[in-house]
Amino acid sequence: MKSINNQSQSLQQNIAIFTWIISAIVLFLTSIGAYDFIMTISQNTQYFDYMNYGSRQTTYFMNYPLSLTIFWFMGIWGAFAGSVCLLLRLKTARNLFVVAALGQIILDIYTFAFKHRWEILGPKLCTQDLIILVFTILLVIYSQYLINRGFLK
Repeated sequence: MKSINNQSQSLQQNIAIFTWIISAIVLFLTSIGAYDFIMTISQNTQYFDYMNYGSRQTTYFMNYPLSLTIFWFMGIWGAFAGSVCLLLRLKTARNLFVVAALGQIILDIYTFAFKHRWEILGPKLCTQDLIILVFTILLVIYSQYLINRGFLK
């Protein structure tokens, strides 16, 4: 019986270390996304120049509709808040990652289908967006795993 307790305790310690690492990485990456969101929403032309956006890309973001901004907000800030909650071991992390994933899914479907995102922003940025979406869905799954293991309270 003592061996099982030691194994369980060791697993919990490994989960804790791994979760801290994942949380720190996700917090860092979502901070970059949050910065990008703020610079883009504020229509910072110096930022657009820094990102090497041409006139088509700049116009794309300068005329971004409020409805899409809301879904983008859900994706960025849901993931950011989710990473903070994951760091604090709160169950709320899963719900925030779900909100982020839903926001990103809706945003990606609409912008790829109707706003010509691929043609305007190019394959590099669009592929990055799709990788972020997959990563966010994996965070939903991981946080549910942590809830099931009793690691998130």
